[in-house]
Amino acid sequence: MKRLLLLLPACLPALSLAVVLEKTCHCDLVRNQPNQVLFNLTTSVNWRPKLWVVKPSDQNDCRNKCDVAFADKKQLIGNALCSYPLALAPDQVPITLHSWLGENTQTYTGKTYVLNRRQVVQCPADWRSNSNNQMGGIAEDSRCKKEFALPAGLLSVPRPADGTPIGTWGFWWGDGLVAWNTADNGGNPQPVSPQQFKCVITP
Repeated sequence: MKRLLLLLPACLPALSLAVVLEKTCHCDLVRNQPNQVLFNLTTSVNWRPKLWVVKPSDQNDCRNKCDVAFADKKQLIGNALCSYPLALAPDQVPITLHSWLGENTQTYTGKTYVLNRRQVVQCPADWRSNSNNQMGGIAEDSRCKKEFALPAGLLSVPRPADGTPIGTWGFWWGDGLVAWNTADNGGNPQPVSPQQFKCVITP
């Protein structure tokens, strides 16, 4: 019996040490205004260092691991957010990574991104899809385009590089101009049925 009592104190510190020192690196993708968690990445980060004290450098390590986990799953997360209701994950909503190490430490704000949520549409027969360049094709970014010849007065004018924007109207391309679709220029597309969205997180 005496021998058993002597062994117990030697075992207890080792058991409690693992519990006390382990700190979980938490990682959330949060919608700004209002703050609302859209996606939890803690499992993907999978980092639980054993520390007596959490230092700023440890928090930075957690934040960096949160950034890496998000980068690895960026498109998959975008696809998942597309299934959310529009009120929860609307187009152009800012989203930010939040991370913290342990249970009672300061939350570190990481990089901010933008959710681009575009309705999938069918372009008119004489307009090209911006997604695949097909006439009358499906556009996953809601954009259709159409080529126009240069007006006679611009034929002798030096042309900018291909793709140079012309305000929000369109852009220069080759020997002509390309217009983006609007409700007023005949390029108004129709949503595909059933309704679909394509989500891309930028940058």
